[in-house]
Amino acid sequence: MFLFVSCGYKSKFEAFQACEEWASKQEDIYLESYDLVKGYQVSRYGTAECRKDGKDTRKILGLKLNRTNYGSEKSPVGDFKYNQLIFADENYKVIKRFSY
Repeated sequence: MFLFVSCGYKSKFEAFQACEEWASKQEDIYLESYDLVKGYQVSRYGTAECRKDGKDTRKILGLKLNRTNYGSEKSPVGDFKYNQLIFADENYKVIKRFSY
């Protein structure tokens, strides 16, 4: 009897690269900030990121902000001073898993 198990990617590095490629294709979020010299500015930030899933698993997690509105350059969704609230861990959802 044979048990065939597919591990996905051959290495952690390859799994992480695949996750980074996936994350780069996700939407961006636009936040507004105020600078005393430059005035109001809009900055773009990625909404997806990659993290290792615990220390005993062989998976990289593709996480994405759990939001429906990411705004646009002309109409940002929030103020940069609240970025710690926007990008808090509890606001991310696992979308994809990259096994190695």
